[in-house]
Amino acid sequence: MESKPKNREWVKNAAIVFLVILLILTFFSNTIMNIALPEVATQMVNSGTITAKVRGSGTVVANGFYEVKAKQTREIRSVMVRAGQQVNAGDVLFVLGSGDSEELAAAQEELRSLEVSYQTSALSSPVYHYETELAAIEDAKQALAESETRVKMTRAVMIAKTNISPEYVAAVDKELIDAQNAKDEVSEERQKLAEAEKRSEERKASSMVHDTVTEEEIAAMREAQGIAEAALAETLPLIRPGMSEREIAAELVYRMLRHGSEGNSFDPIVITGKKTSMPHGVPGDELVAEGDFVTMDFGCIKRGYCSDMTRTVAVGHATEEMRSIYSVVLEAQLAGIAAARAGIPGRDIDAAARAVITRAGYGEYFGHGFGHSLGLDIHESPNANTRGEALMPVGAVVSAEPGIYLPGRFGVRIEDVMVLREDGAEVITRAPKAELIVLGGK
Repeated sequence: MESKPKNREWVKNAAIVFLVILLILTFFSNTIMNIALPEVATQMVNSGTITAKVRGSGTVVANGFYEVKAKQTREIRSVMVRAGQQVNAGDVLFVLGSGDSEELAAAQEELRSLEVSYQTSALSSPVYHYETELAAIEDAKQALAESETRVKMTRAVMIAKTNISPEYVAAVDKELIDAQNAKDEVSEERQKLAEAEKRSEERKASSMVHDTVTEEEIAAMREAQGIAEAALAETLPLIRPGMSEREIAAELVYRMLRHGSEGNSFDPIVITGKKTSMPHGVPGDELVAEGDFVTMDFGCIKRGYCSDMTRTVAVGHATEEMRSIYSVVLEAQLAGIAAARAGIPGRDIDAAARAVITRAGYGEYFGHGFGHSLGLDIHESPNANTRGEALMPVGAVVSAEPGIYLPGRFGVRIEDVMVLREDGAEVITRAPKAELIVLGGK
C-alpha cells in the first residue's frame, strides 16, 4: 500500500532533475554557440581593431554612409570579420540579406492607403479637393521609386567606408575640376609648343640658306646695334639705388623706340644683385642697391634684322673681387674674338675664351656657349659653343658673350657682336667695356 506513493515521489524527483539538466544544457549550448559565432563592429572605422560587436544573425541600423535612411534595417546574412581583427576602410564587414526592407514595405503601404483615401473621398464628396491627394500620391510614388533604388543597392555587398564629410567630397570634386583644367592647359601648351617647334624648324631652314650674309644685311644690323647703344648711353645716368629692374628695362625699351627701333629682338634681361648670377634672369621688382652689379642684355630690330648686346655695370662702388671677375670675363671675350674667323668650327672660338676662364679658376661657372649667330632671328646657326662642329661661314654675324656666374652672389657677362671674315672678326659693337663702369661712384 505504501509502494505507490514512493514510486510517485521518485518520478517527481526524476522529472525535476531532468528539467534542471535540460536547462543547464540549454544555457551552456547557447553560450557555446554564441561564443563560437563571429563578431562584427556596429560603428564606422577607418582602421584599427573593431569593437562594439554583434554576434550571429541580427539587424544593423544603416545610415547615410550606406546611402539608405537611418530607419531602414537589414538582416545580417553572414559576417566577414571576427573580434580583434584589424580592418581598414573598404573592407567588407558583413553581408546583408536580400529581403524587402521595412522602408519599402512602409512606402508601399502608404501608397495603398493614399489611393484608398483618394477613391473614398472622390465617391463621397463631389467637391473634395482631390488635387492635394493626387500630389501626395505622386510624392509617395516618387518616394517608393527612390526606396526601390536604395533597396537594390543594399542587396549588394555592403563595404565599410570612412566617414566622408561633404567638405571632403567638395574638395575631391574641385581637384577633379582642377585636374581637367590642367589637362586642358597642357593640351594648349602642347599646341603652342608644336607651333613654336614648327617656327623653329622654319627658321633653321631659313638660317641654313642664310649662311652668307650680304653687306646690306650687315648694314641693317649695324643700324640696330647703334640704336641699342644709344639707348644704353641715355639709360646709364638714370640708374641709381632704389630703381627697380623693371624700370631700367622700360627705359631701355622706350629709348630704343625713340631712336627708331621696330621692336625688341627679344625680351630684355635686366637683373641686379644676386640675380646677376642667373644668366637668363627675368626683370622684376628687385631694387638696385649700393655696391650691386646690374646686368643688361637687350637688343632691337631695324629693317627686319636683330641686334644683341650685354653690359654689366656696378652701382656706387665695386669690390676687388667684382673688378677681378669683370677683368677675367673681358679677357676671355677678347681671346674668343681674336680666335674667331670664317672657315673654322665654332667650338674653336669657344675653346679660346673658355681656356682663359678655366685658368682663372672659374671654369665651372661658365655654363653656356661663347656665342650664337643672329640676323633675321636672334638665334640662328651655326653657333660658337662646345658642340659647334659646323664651319663658320664668311659674313656670319656672331655674338661674343662669355660670362662667370657665382651662385647666390653675383655674375658678369659682356657681349658684343662681330662679323666673321676670312682673316678674322670685325666687332660692330662700340659701347665702352675696357674698364668696369661704376655708376655714381669710384
